[in-house]
Amino acid sequence: MKNLKEEIDANSHSAREFLSEQIKQNTPTAPKLYMEVKAGVGGLEAAIFSKDMFDFYLRLADKLSMDLSVTEFKGSIDRNLSNISFIIEGSGALERFGCEAGVHRVQRIPTTDASGRMHTSTCAVTVLPMYENDVNEVNLKDVEFQFLRSSGPGGQRRDKAATAVYAKHKPTGFAVFCEQSRFQEQNREMAIEMLNARIMNAALASAETLKSSTRAKHFGMMGRNEKIRTYNFDADRIVDHRCKESVHGVSDYFSVGKQYFSLYESVQTFLFNQQLDTFVEELIADLKEQNSSCGSAESR
Repeated sequence: MKNLKEEIDANSHSAREFLSEQIKQNTPTAPKLYMEVKAGVGGLEAAIFSKDMFDFYLRLADKLSMDLSVTEFKGSIDRNLSNISFIIEGSGALERFGCEAGVHRVQRIPTTDASGRMHTSTCAVTVLPMYENDVNEVNLKDVEFQFLRSSGPGGQRRDKAATAVYAKHKPTGFAVFCEQSRFQEQNREMAIEMLNARIMNAALASAETLKSSTRAKHFGMMGRNEKIRTYNFDADRIVDHRCKESVHGVSDYFSVGKQYFSLYESVQTFLFNQQLDTFVEELIADLKEQNSSCGSAESR
């Protein structure tokens, strides 16, 4: 049992394929993702960076023929964003965007700094899968709704009717705001889905923490304080701190060019191997427990 991992790595391609299929069957899938980009350290430059990251995700969703719809934002959608929430829907969205969760760091000379000094800023990205089978899990008696007037870009009122929805789940304190639609009922339904996503993913994260598993990190529940990637404009280099790989060509990366796909493949390979290691470790632990149980039974 001690050499199970070595045997798989050394001489059993079919075993790796089998384990790979087992991992795929035991990992969750979701038709939608709720994402949030929030400016961190760096003041105005952090808000500008958050806008750059949102624009990148918008380009990526478009490139992959996925739908992206904004639910809420604070700041200027054209210049800088202190916070923006949006939903992405499409085949493979969880695999593609789940690994974006965590803290992103940028090092560059801001256009707003006349002195030409290098600044370091951050933004935090949250990714929450929205599962089909948990749409009605929230008990509506536990939800407090407020209906507000929806506002458009620049703060002007888009509707005279109260179509925007603020929903708070009283037992957990989770709250969401949605003004995606011009219709109150659609915003209400979307707010419930967003609450479901927050509650379910919080429960999954707690369960994974108890199991000391890395699977939750791969699927978007990485702690927001964990730095995952640095974008260094001066060196024209992007480093992913999980797989320790880097690519050159920041402009190409943010344009969803070949540098993005190259780094993405490296990250996915690293995260899969991490999952495989965890799967094998759990398998060995189960086998040891079974052998221990059998030994105890025979001694009696």
